Amino acid sequence: MKLQILIYSLIALFIITATVNAENLDDKRIYELLHAVDDMSASKNVEGIGEYLSDDLQITMYISILGNLQTHTANKEQYLAILSQGWEIAENYKYSREGVEITYLDEGKQARITATVHESMTIDGTPISSTTTEAAIVELRNGKALITKMTGETTM
Repeated sequence: MKLQILIYSLIALFIITATVNAENLDDKRIYELLHAVDDMSASKNVEGIGEYLSDDLQITMYISILGNLQTHTANKEQYLAILSQGWEIAENYKYSREGVEITYLDEGKQARITATVHESMTIDGTPISSTTTEAAIVELRNGKALITKMTGETTM
């Protein structure tokens, strides 16, 4: 009888552990999100990017243009509108991400992703390039990895 209780306890523990881990973020989910967002950014797919942003997204960007620092905040709707407007007038747009580092928080329920993003484009014949050091918080919501918070420091 004690052996059966032990076996059932171990099976229950295994099932609980498997269920808990299934609801946590992992490298596979994070890199799937990053690759999707990178592909959509390179192709200027605003709607596609919106699929990976939580509805309660908070963004804070610190932008230095020729030494003048500006701070901008946006929610999901505002951010997507800014992307759309910018990409409509951008020609020869190029996008790349490097130096990805992932830190898992809250026992894997959240992840903090840091990376450097390089963008270049031409607007009205003027070449523009920027480098952004960004940090994003990703959470698993309804089984999908979503960006819930993002900060960035951009130099142009």
